[in-house]
Amino acid sequence: MTNTKNDLIAFLSALDKALKYDVSIVCLGGTALTLAGLKGVSHDVDVIVRDKDREKLEKERFEHFSKLYDTIAKQLAIIEGEHGPFPDFDMSLLEMEDFAIRAHQYQELQLKHINILLMDINDIVLSKLNRSMKRDIDDIKKLIASGILSKGQLTQRFYQLMRQQEDLEIRKNFVGKVETFLQKFGSKLKQ
Repeated sequence: MTNTKNDLIAFLSALDKALKYDVSIVCLGGTALTLAGLKGVSHDVDVIVRDKDREKLEKERFEHFSKLYDTIAKQLAIIEGEHGPFPDFDMSLLEMEDFAIRAHQYQELQLKHINILLMDINDIVLSKLNRSMKRDIDDIKKLIASGILSKGQLTQRFYQLMRQQEDLEIRKNFVGKVETFLQKFGSKLKQ
């Protein structure tokens, strides 16, 4: 499936109209990039209910939100199968505990019940780099070409993430990916 910015906005608007309570969501990866106009389409709709809102939402409401999410997404044909908002965000085992705090407000769409936040661009790049699927690397290359990535900010965020990593194998693997990335693309990033 591919979803344009308009598809995503239609989905979020329909979901908002069906809600009777407030919730904040963080749009992740390609979904955030598509809404921000930095990617043409997203292959899925990846969102997570922001942690502080998950604590406020009773289990019953969270389950309702998840079912409503799937129902509307299927009606609009933007996902296949059961998807729902992510119950957690593991970023392929890389620990990124504060990503929801670092997310920023999406200004282009103001809804009654849904507060939309977009994952920080540096967190998106590092999560995509960690996963390293072809489409993730293609997204990173497009972001580099756009000139919006700062080597200093990306490196600073990388070091913050490394301090959070308890698993030494994951840390070693991720350090290797970032070093290779910086050797190959570091000169193309804003200084």
